[in-house]
Amino acid sequence: MPQAVIDASQSARANLTKLRQEINLFAQVLDKRNLNITNHAERTDELCRETQAKCNETITRFDALLKNIGAQVDIKAIIEGIRKTLENVNSLVADAAAKSRNGMGSRPDGGFFRLLALYPPAKFKAPPVPTYAAATVQ
Repeated sequence: MPQAVIDASQSARANLTKLRQEINLFAQVLDKRNLNITNHAERTDELCRETQAKCNETITRFDALLKNIGAQVDIKAIIEGIRKTLENVNSLVADAAAKSRNGMGSRPDGGFFRLLALYPPAKFKAPPVPTYAAATVQ
């Protein structure tokens, strides 16, 4: 066997050995990356589950808070206050119109202006605004 063939064989063998080592290093890097990706995926999944649980808890609390606020609002009392205010306005307008028809409206101090003097707007009070107990969010 000529020396050139032996040298070529040894060189090829050395190159193959070096190539195997590089492939092994590459495989180790891939394994490490796969492990890191798996760990990150598991941690991400865990965080997603925690976040979903917190979101569900927040939704439940918010729903309860809305129901609590809705139970405290007395719509009938609000409507009744508006109705009384409108009745007061209607009676004032009717009184002003009646006095105007009776001749009081022809004088600058009579009619609606006299009514305003007798009942200035500061005397009229809006119906009380309902107060709500402070809702606590836990």
